[in-house]
Amino acid sequence: MLLALPLLACSHAAFEAGAGQLKSDAEDFEKSLRFQDYGGAAQLVTPSRRQAFLAARRKEGNDLTITDMEVIDVQMSADGKHAIVMSRMRWVKLPSVTEVTAEVHEQWDVAGTGWQLMAMSGGPFPELEVPH
Repeated sequence: MLLALPLLACSHAAFEAGAGQLKSDAEDFEKSLRFQDYGGAAQLVTPSRRQAFLAARRKEGNDLTITDMEVIDVQMSADGKHAIVMSRMRWVKLPSVTEVTAEVHEQWDVAGTGWQLMAMSGGPFPELEVPH
């Protein structure tokens, strides 16, 4: 029994560290989007979707402006290796002048010492949507 306690403590500490890194990575991604630093945002997108994300940003030019993002909830898997981040995103996409507000679901997975965005649904990034 005494051996199990340190293992549980280590497991909990690793879970907390993973959650802290997820928060940091998700905030970095959102900040990069808001400042149109798509190269920075792309570094947090899984490599299999990164080029499509960058190509879409080049094609759109400056037509998309993310005006605000706010994390609403984070749900982590029991093993601490997968998470869903729910955010409220606001954006304007020219030629429209209307601000759109939507709930966005981001799927994140542990990758090395950080997290990578695997998919996003509900936002202005169709290339990140989960294929149906």
